[in-house]
Amino acid sequence: MAAPKVIFGAFQFNQKATHDQKRMLEICEEHGVRELDCGAIYQDCEPLLGSLDVANRFIVHGKAAPARNSEHDLLENATKSAKDLGLQSAGKKVPMFPQK
Repeated sequence: MAAPKVIFGAFQFNQKATHDQKRMLEICEEHGVRELDCGAIYQDCEPLLGSLDVANRFIVHGKAAPARNSEHDLLENATKSAKDLGLQSAGKKVPMFPQK
């Protein structure tokens, strides 16, 4: 049986990069965790992760802010997130709270 996929939730990465945050990412890599979950709603999470060069080390999953679910706003949000994370482009973003 294959091991379950683990995705590290990086919502707590919302201040200046610290040694502990860098070490958490190193531990993820050491244990085969290659995916991170974050979102623009988590204050400075995305720019901080970008400063830690996650784009070259992890697959990053992001979420759009709940009040911005129009097609235009989702594209704008995804473009900003990609820039903040140091990604060449954004794959897809999912609304954090989909509209009904």
